Amino acid sequence: MDSSTTESRGLSKLLPFLAAAAVLLLAALLGQRASSIYLLLVGGAVAFLLLLHQPGLGLVVLAALSFTLPFEIGTGTEVPLTPPVFLIPAVVGAWLLDGLRRGEMRLPVSRTVLPLLLFVVSALLSLLAGRAYWDPLVPQPGNLLLVQLAQWGIFALSAAIYLVAGDLGARGRQPSGGTGGWLQAATFTFLALASVVVLEHYLPPLRRLLGWSSAAMASRSLFWVWLPALAAGQLLFNRRLPAWARLWLLALLSGAAYVLWFSLNDWISGWVPFTVAVVAVAWLWIWRRNRAVALAVAVALLVLVMVLYPTLFLHAGGQQELRLSWSGRQALYQAVLDLVKDHPILGLGPAAYRHYGFTRWLSMGVGRALYLQPRISSHNNFIDVYAQMGLVGLGLFLWFLVEVGLLGWRLAARFGENAEAGFDVGYVHGALGGLAGTLVAMMLADWFLPFVYNIGFPGFRTSALAWMFLGGLVALEQVAQSRQHATSE
Repeated sequence: MDSSTTESRGLSKLLPFLAAAAVLLLAALLGQRASSIYLLLVGGAVAFLLLLHQPGLGLVVLAALSFTLPFEIGTGTEVPLTPPVFLIPAVVGAWLLDGLRRGEMRLPVSRTVLPLLLFVVSALLSLLAGRAYWDPLVPQPGNLLLVQLAQWGIFALSAAIYLVAGDLGARGRQPSGGTGGWLQAATFTFLALASVVVLEHYLPPLRRLLGWSSAAMASRSLFWVWLPALAAGQLLFNRRLPAWARLWLLALLSGAAYVLWFSLNDWISGWVPFTVAVVAVAWLWIWRRNRAVALAVAVALLVLVMVLYPTLFLHAGGQQELRLSWSGRQALYQAVLDLVKDHPILGLGPAAYRHYGFTRWLSMGVGRALYLQPRISSHNNFIDVYAQMGLVGLGLFLWFLVEVGLLGWRLAARFGENAEAGFDVGYVHGALGGLAGTLVAMMLADWFLPFVYNIGFPGFRTSALAWMFLGGLVALEQVAQSRQHATSE
């Protein structure tokens, strides 16, 4: 027997005893010094024990707590920490220990992995390069390195949960492979808690009953992207759904649509990506049945948007939105591009362009007002990545997004051929709709890769979910590969 396998098995036998000893030690400390912090430590230790036993449970925990757990931890900077910052390392740690126990330490096999890993590495390279050629006339705050590492941490944690979801999401499935699995559990957990968020908009007393507002936690664009995308995917494509589940998803979609289209209609980052996600899934449903009709529908939608543009313009705030938002965005785009023009290859480094902006005057185009030391943020994920990581980082990021889209399209064709695929086919098409909505949201603000000084870690509550659900495509890719391998044998 291989010595490494023997060592991993020996370690796996020791892990439960080591974990139990740690819990007992924390319990002894708690008995001597009663404190909520110690309670949190003991609770966290017990939860980690469960994760060691079932690492895939971490995906469900993240889906449940990332946007509902009502706490933030201050760091002494402008960057507070939120639950995913702690949940993701716990899930990754359990995944690594489980791989060590089983002697299977490997990343998922997918074409999306390489550009993502290179993107994270290039972000670190941009950090080092940016500090090396930092303009001496631009003052550096004492905590700059900490903030830059926090920004890099958002990149790294996003990639980590994507990769881990790509492996853990395929586990826990029934032998037939048709139903079950941690990915399915995480998806429906998210949709169930999303129902509470939507319901709070109609029943304000529910907030007092709960003692906190999940609606406030979920006031992020990507929450309203992946809610309709995943719900519509299951509703339209999953033929195994029972009637009550279809009615629930239909009510969820209708309720969310009314909230965004009428109650929050002045929030473009809400209703526009939401609509794109729903339309994308619906269009894919038509495409799978009749491609000629789907192409005709696409043309009709373009014409309809052009015809209804004046109405939509007024619905979103009209002239006020154009004057306050669009003029300001143009100024911000130009200001950020000007800041990075001397370092286009690797950018200024994570979170750096904000401090370069402090040395500029900026006109926001509103009443011709001028701002000294403006708190610049591009409000555009693509410009954000370029400013921080240059053409190298932006190129790798776009490569990754293209590969994810192509993966989803290939899986849609593969799973779509099986009329009984159930959850899988619904998930793939929902994820494609989620990707479409996410791309639009990225044009409106840094929703997908939050800029620490703008959307930041509070927005990471739901952007982490977007990364996890995209990683679900990799999980289904592993399922498809294993089926193909089993068939060839």
